[in-house]
Amino acid sequence: MKALGLVILVVCSMVGFGCGGGTDSWRASVRTRASFDLNCPAPQLDVIPLSENWNSGGSYGVRGCGQQASYIYRNGQAIMNSPATPAPAPAPAPAPATTSP
Repeated sequence: MKALGLVILVVCSMVGFGCGGGTDSWRASVRTRASFDLNCPAPQLDVIPLSENWNSGGSYGVRGCGQQASYIYRNGQAIMNSPATPAPAPAPAPAPATTSP
């Protein structure tokens, strides 16, 4: 019974840390690569998960400095999966409601 507990502990540790440096290491890798590709400072980039699979990586959208691109993250590497394109303009703010006296 103790052996089963040890196996569960080891497996949970591997899943929790992904054997790749923590659960957000993919985000840092994608952000670093996109910062170079888009010539945009990393703090100005938004990383949006598009699809994720804890076992094989995932695909991510990155927006910043008026551009966007998609990336695939696998085996500890972020690879651009689309050419950089202009990011869509944000939707205009709704007009304030008017009230009548």
